[in-house]
Amino acid sequence: MNGMDDAPAGNPLAAIWRQRIVFAAVFCGVLGFVVILLLVLPSRFIATGSVIVAEPETGLSLPPAGWAQKVGDPADLESQLLVVRSPRILRLVMQAPGVVDFAQAECRQSLRIPLLTTGSCDDLTAGAPELLDYLQSHYSFGGAGRSRVISISYTSASPDTAQNMANALITTFLEDHRRSLAGSRAVAAQGIAEEMARLDADIRKTDGAVRAYRSTKGLTSGATAPLTAERLSGIGQQLSNAEALRDSAAAILLTAKAGGNVAALPAVLESRAVADIKQRLASVNEQANAAAIVLGPRHPRLRVLQEQVRSLQHRLDVEIGNVVISAQKQLDAATATAASLRAQMETAKTDVSVATTDEGAIEQLVRDAGIKRQQYAELYEKRKTLESEERAVLGSTRLVNLAEKPLKRFFPKTLPFAAGGTMLGLMAATGIALLRDRRVVLPPPAQTPEPTPPAEIPLLARLPIAAGETDFAFALAAVEQNAQAISALQSLHAAILAIEAPGRQRSVLMLSAFPGEGKTFAVMALARFAAREGSRVLVVECNMRAPFLQAALGLRAPADLQGVLSRQARPRFALARSGVSRLDIIFAGKALTDPTDLLLGQGFKDLLEWAKSYDLVLFDSPALNAAMDAGLLARQMDGVVIGARDAKNNEAVAMVSRSLANLGARTIGVVHMEHQPASFLEGHIQAASRGAR
Repeated sequence: MNGMDDAPAGNPLAAIWRQRIVFAAVFCGVLGFVVILLLVLPSRFIATGSVIVAEPETGLSLPPAGWAQKVGDPADLESQLLVVRSPRILRLVMQAPGVVDFAQAECRQSLRIPLLTTGSCDDLTAGAPELLDYLQSHYSFGGAGRSRVISISYTSASPDTAQNMANALITTFLEDHRRSLAGSRAVAAQGIAEEMARLDADIRKTDGAVRAYRSTKGLTSGATAPLTAERLSGIGQQLSNAEALRDSAAAILLTAKAGGNVAALPAVLESRAVADIKQRLASVNEQANAAAIVLGPRHPRLRVLQEQVRSLQHRLDVEIGNVVISAQKQLDAATATAASLRAQMETAKTDVSVATTDEGAIEQLVRDAGIKRQQYAELYEKRKTLESEERAVLGSTRLVNLAEKPLKRFFPKTLPFAAGGTMLGLMAATGIALLRDRRVVLPPPAQTPEPTPPAEIPLLARLPIAAGETDFAFALAAVEQNAQAISALQSLHAAILAIEAPGRQRSVLMLSAFPGEGKTFAVMALARFAAREGSRVLVVECNMRAPFLQAALGLRAPADLQGVLSRQARPRFALARSGVSRLDIIFAGKALTDPTDLLLGQGFKDLLEWAKSYDLVLFDSPALNAAMDAGLLARQMDGVVIGARDAKNNEAVAMVSRSLANLGARTIGVVHMEHQPASFLEGHIQAASRGAR
């Protein structure tokens, strides 16, 4: 038999070989099922058209000024997607010609495959909820990448149906969008028409009020001026004529009384009767003079002519007397007429004065009517503009292309089905072969022994710490005056220098099992001591959940650890000068709820790389029981120093040591923080205070 039959039971390939018949049967069965599905499943075609969301345009060569819109204001692509897939648009599509017929025909064709549809295809009628649900399941919408193009697709078993239904929705959507824009202008035009009707009614009302006021006040206009003014002008003209006639008659009477030549007066000369008599008298005198020369002074003919001359002279004198008598009558009549006209003129003047005031009120009404006529004209122009825009509006959504008739089916595709069937067959055959070959229950996996901590954790130092609310900075300065503290720091520094870290700085993490052990104080005391011993020291406060050091020291820096780890600031900008030569500090920053991502990121590794220029980098971390931050930091350090309060926390130290061992961290040793009463360092604190002053 083949050697693979004798292979170990744990070899998967051997198990498959032993079950090769089962493997082949399952693989062929799955692949055959997939091939049958490929042949049986109905073909589906998808037709896709596109529209683009762009800035609205009027479609006019010279758009009106009111059409201008904010340049660069992007159209809301998401809102257009919501509109095009809304039930309202689909209900409009139902009304398009042929949509119901296409849907019912497609439904009947799909019923050839059992369980694909339920209900009756005759229920797919215009406006029916069934047709709405049917269309929603066949249409699909989406955006084309980061462009402003919306794709509209329809999936169908018929290429013609897919094309026609996709184009029906595209056409309906574009027409609805255009109608909505035009409708807004129609509403605006209707509002303007209502305002024009109101203005027209106001103008008519004002004109009627002007006419009624003129009629009531007697302010009817004449040919060239108001009747009151024309009446006053007419009275004045009549008065002038009456006075002229009176003066003419007075002149005749005055000449007659003075014995003057009345016959030479203009009124006498203008008399027709006097003129006729004078003409006849001149003719008869001429005849008489001729007869006297020819016939002699005693001729009867001459006597007759002389008698005619005397008669005509008498008639002339009588007519002149009549003119004088008529002048007297004219004088009396003209005097009376002038007096009457003067009275009428005074009355007319009063009427003109009143009419002037009334005309002022009328002029105000006329001005109001003129303003309203101007508003009416402006509204008329706006209405014409809106009606033009309504006819020419294109809208902000335009056609990119209608759906073309799909030539290749969208589903099922031969290559993906074949690849998927092959993968599914291999997976199913492998699984069943392995399960069938499994004759013996495998023994439970061996338990990984829990790593044991070192047998003995070296005690590095016993560091005295002042208990109570002693000022942190003064307490640090005071420790440097205490011989026991200096000795402890020397031992701790020597243990750290013994760490092998060739080619780079020594990085040490100080942690404790519980908060309040005093590790932050120990870190700063050790850093100050090492700096005074000549080392370049960097202290990094990693307790970002409860930062303390910056407030305790009262120092500031342009940036902090959070900015460095998030790569928003360079490490050199986060350095705070401590006042001790060769000692720099990076503060944690504001308190964070979860700084885990920052500690796991590349920023922390970059910080370690940047800190290679220092001789010693001390990290102050949260307590081990508070969060997992301390464990994340410990794995990246050259060594870890455990801080414990007094010597009574052996169990806590052992717990921390086991945890560090499980993490693969290197434990250097433990420092016992011996909390002393504040009076223990009182003298040193006072000395440090005087030194600071």
